[in-house]
Amino acid sequence: MAENQNINALILNSDFYAVFAKKITNEIGKKIYVTSFDGTSLLKMASGNIIHIKQPFEEMGKVSAETLLKKINQEKYQKKRYLNYELIDKDYRNEVKEKETF
Repeated sequence: MAENQNINALILNSDFYAVFAKKITNEIGKKIYVTSFDGTSLLKMASGNIIHIKQPFEEMGKVSAETLLKKINQEKYQKKRYLNYELIDKDYRNEVKEKETF
């Protein structure tokens, strides 16, 4: 990462990796935006801004279990489900609750 001067953002699939990446970017002194897709308490360990997308884990589990049971019982089920999420900027405590689903 220190060798590539063109990097200005990292998008990571978990807060664990995002916290580690932010630590490295701070150590090398580069202004690199870090984004993750969890929204777990691990983010409290980070020093600096990590923008993250907080996923509704409880609702995801419930929908998954309901879908699995319907599939096992050979009942009709929705093949696609869309759940709400939150986009959160850790430093500024700006919480933007998205009205659209993904």
